[in-house]
Amino acid sequence: MRVERYTKSLDELETDLLVTTLSSTDRPPKGFGGLVDWRLNGFVSRRILDGTVSGRAQESVLIPLHRRLPARRLLILGTGEPQQFKLSDARHLSYQLGKALTRLKVTDVAISFLPASDEKLPGETEHAVLDALEQSSLARETMIRWLVSDSSPDTKENA
Repeated sequence: MRVERYTKSLDELETDLLVTTLSSTDRPPKGFGGLVDWRLNGFVSRRILDGTVSGRAQESVLIPLHRRLPARRLLILGTGEPQQFKLSDARHLSYQLGKALTRLKVTDVAISFLPASDEKLPGETEHAVLDALEQSSLARETMIRWLVSDSSPDTKENA
């Protein structure tokens, strides 16, 4: 597994799978999930309104993007109530994600997780996620791009 911190524009990101988290109270979605929703003209928000996506814990929704972003697919992982989403939950969710990436034969993925509620230092959630993905025995050639917020206005608005 190779890891890269990705700081460029979402529009420049070419990947097979874009993974973002959604809490059950994020209305509208926040962070990169909000940016993706904005770039998809509110597609995710409409799926929330029609009940297709809820953000509840253990939910995972795979969406083909059809060239709306330079990623083939979007995977939304539900985290439940934000104050209930802990680092241990991020680890568990990430381990399951690693197994799913192997089953889906994904070798290039971009990931963004909202911080866990018990994160004491910036980056703890990122480390928990990457450690769990490593433990899930991803293929060596799998490229993981950790999406890092930049200073662009639309990222700040949605963060």
